[in-house]
Amino acid sequence: MDNATCKYCGTYLDKSLHCPYCDLTFSSEEICFNSERQTQMIYEIPMIRENEHLIFELMSRSTEDLLNEKTLTLYYLLRAARKAKDIFFREKDQERFTFFTKKNFIIENILLEREGCFPLSVSDAFLRKKQEEVQKFENNLVFKNRQKMSVLKIQ
Repeated sequence: MDNATCKYCGTYLDKSLHCPYCDLTFSSEEICFNSERQTQMIYEIPMIRENEHLIFELMSRSTEDLLNEKTLTLYYLLRAARKAKDIFFREKDQERFTFFTKKNFIIENILLEREGCFPLSVSDAFLRKKQEEVQKFENNLVFKNRQKMSVLKIQ
């Protein structure tokens, strides 16, 4: 991974994926390449249907996986978790209700750490607005030629 760079400062990483400037070591999923910033746009919008299997497949991710998820995706997952929690509350399924209540807390707390708050409701209009904000920001980075970080070569 000769062109692997730090996702924070853009410095080239050594063979063990360590950034000498930030003094951090990354996993292969966390690195950037050629000092380009990671996009926060999501390419696939999680669709939640009444299919219980799909909801569980989507929400059975570990807390560690959720911590590595893009913020925009977390908003969609929060909506899914809230919807599932309501379904299982109405069905009086205590085990699944508890499971999705915990997933709600996890996702809300991740959003609270990242953004300083979490949404009280997640409507389609809210999700569209968040997507537009991310797209506008990334377009602005491209326009101002800031999508690429300046590179430091430390020997």
